[in-house]
Amino acid sequence: MLKQIKRVPVPVAILIMVLCMLLGIAGGNKKALNQAMKKYGVDMSAIAQEANDRATHATNLLTVCKRNLAAGDPAVQALEEAIAAQKGAKGPAQLAQANRDLTFAAQTVSNLTLEKASEQDKRLATGVMDEMISAQKILAREAVAYNNGVAAVRDIYDGLPTQFLLGKPPEVFQ
Repeated sequence: MLKQIKRVPVPVAILIMVLCMLLGIAGGNKKALNQAMKKYGVDMSAIAQEANDRATHATNLLTVCKRNLAAGDPAVQALEEAIAAQKGAKGPAQLAQANRDLTFAAQTVSNLTLEKASEQDKRLATGVMDEMISAQKILAREAVAYNNGVAAVRDIYDGLPTQFLLGKPPEVFQ
């Protein structure tokens, strides 16, 4: 084996050594980034769970609203679309936009429902909106913690020499 290695031309050996070093550095950088993500809690699962809870509450609101609003009401359709977008959102940016759309659509439908609903449906709609507001506050706290972790990970990412091999750093939830 040693004889075969000695037969390799020096430039080829240097090239192999440089490639091995670069791959080692890139692997180490990837590992450092993954460890930083774990250390700082950069995980979308808590945010996704809260967003899913808000979509569930909006579905409950939709049930109440359908009893009190016309079948083809654009506000009801907008809420249905917002719920679907919230459930299908991927990534922080898409999830944040879907959450804003859901909030607007739910508030609009709730206001329309409160104008036309019976007292019992008004109480139900108000209760569901209170639950959505509570879930939004929890989501906001989770988003702050996530964004703080992302900022710390991005600081580490900015210091890594092989950023171009690692892909993009995690996105913030805006």
